[in-house]
Amino acid sequence: MVTPVLFVVVIALVATVLIGRGGSRGRQVPLKDSEAILLRMALGDRALVERLIAAEARRHPDGIRQQWAREAVLRWEASLR
Repeated sequence: MVTPVLFVVVIALVATVLIGRGGSRGRQVPLKDSEAILLRMALGDRALVERLIAAEARRHPDGIRQQWAREAVLRWEASLR
């Protein structure tokens, strides 16, 4: 009786660890909402948002503004890990 319970507990712990490792790396930031998300992360600081988008534009000159904003969100989230 103890063995099946222990098995379920171990499986639950392993699943929790594996799901937790995904972090925001696998997160999908909607392209159309990316600038609004970035502005919210920057607590309304539009100058900061513009600097972050400009930095992404330098990294990816062939992109578009929404892509640069999404990359800035993902980079910011990655820096928090």
